[in-house]
Amino acid sequence: MSNDSVGKLIDSEKFQEELSKPNTLGEALNSLEMVKMREELAQEHKNSIEKSVGWYHNLSEDDKYKAVEGVLRIITTAELEGTSHRGLMKALGIYPRGFFILI
Repeated sequence: MSNDSVGKLIDSEKFQEELSKPNTLGEALNSLEMVKMREELAQEHKNSIEKSVGWYHNLSEDDKYKAVEGVLRIITTAELEGTSHRGLMKALGIYPRGFFILI
């Protein structure tokens, strides 16, 4: 877009009309519908995490250690690809001890 085009756009009657309207983004984001959607999303996220790692908390200490070894193989691959792993380890309850298990 050239500078002339931008100038024409800014000077247009429609642009000036829209510019003069009040900004209602904050109101829209805090509407009851949006608040409910955020709460549902947060609950779904929590349920997803629990479903993903809930089994782990029922394992014996030895089985947890073996599970950690397996997970660390996955984490090592993810890290080599540039993916963070500490959040996963914290959710599994193995950080920081699990961080030092050598594969």
